[in-house]
Amino acid sequence: MPFTFADPATSATPLHILESASLTNWLDNQPEATADWVRLNGFSGKIGQVLMVPASGDQGVMALAGFGDESERARGRFALAGAAADLDVGEHAEE
Repeated sequence: MPFTFADPATSATPLHILESASLTNWLDNQPEATADWVRLNGFSGKIGQVLMVPASGDQGVMALAGFGDESERARGRFALAGAAADLDVGEHAEE
């Protein structure tokens, strides 16, 4: 049986996992409304941080999860496990 992450026939919310150091570059490549939303909500890419980003223009809803930096990740295991509990499952998917 092949491994799949999500059924392609089902709507899914894209999840972007971002390190603190790469956040500025990622924001520079996003639509202005998306970048503004992320900044206004104080998302910094800190480990365990989660932010739902509403649809804007041609871009649909997405979720962001902070992955911190190497020193933060070295202090503990399961860096993204805490973020999973804060994600809204199925509530933001577009049909």
